[in-house]
Amino acid sequence: MPKDLSKAFEGKKLGLALGGGAARGVAHLGALKAFEEYGLEFDLIAGTSVGSLVGACYAAGVHWKDMYDAVKGMKVSDLLNWKKWHIGYDSITIAEFLEDIMGKKNFENLDKPFKAVAVSVKKAEEKIFAKGDVSLAVRASCTVPGVFVPIELEDDVIVDGGVLNNVPSNVVRDMGADVIFAIDLNGELPDIEVEGKLLETLYAVFNIMVRNNSQLGYHDADHVIAPCLSNYPYHSIKKAEEMFERGYEATIELLEQI
Repeated sequence: MPKDLSKAFEGKKLGLALGGGAARGVAHLGALKAFEEYGLEFDLIAGTSVGSLVGACYAAGVHWKDMYDAVKGMKVSDLLNWKKWHIGYDSITIAEFLEDIMGKKNFENLDKPFKAVAVSVKKAEEKIFAKGDVSLAVRASCTVPGVFVPIELEDDVIVDGGVLNNVPSNVVRDMGADVIFAIDLNGELPDIEVEGKLLETLYAVFNIMVRNNSQLGYHDADHVIAPCLSNYPYHSIKKAEEMFERGYEATIELLEQI
């Protein structure tokens, strides 16, 4: 039977850093279920890529069950609409998917403080979204180079936050968190079939790039959860239930040690 850990962190601001990982983000929902069972509610949230999508919903008060139901009823292909006259998919579908779950919101209207991490190509630095349209911020944070067409915003070019900061523990720390839980969905290289698997190969190459900066996120975290997800491709949620369970079990294992 789960133990109540809320008293163990009484008087402390809990932060949650949700890492990127495309379809593997279903594992974040399993983690949220475990946190709920152990009486943990987070005060400050930051997310990168799919972590920003889950984090935005959590900050808006959307329950993990509702997020999970939305995921189970879709295909990744639903988010992949080719953008005419460009090379890549149009990330507007990500914003539309998010708004279907939580409605159209600004950061100022969220229940909890939240930040989404993207990258400015022109400035070669992180771009942290903390105000304005949440769906635009999440869309920017999820714009994987080579897969989605980069976003042009305020005379800048914005891409996926995983390029520089895939597990944004430092962002949560800067928000004022006393204790930080971080979730890394990319602890292991994926098993892929390269031949004929263009989308999966693009994600795998991107994963090679983000693995090192994911490790940087460990330094600012007090507790790191890294579910074993190497057997699950980035572009498919056919095994959503298994990924959910991996996230749940990995989180339970860590919480039992506290």
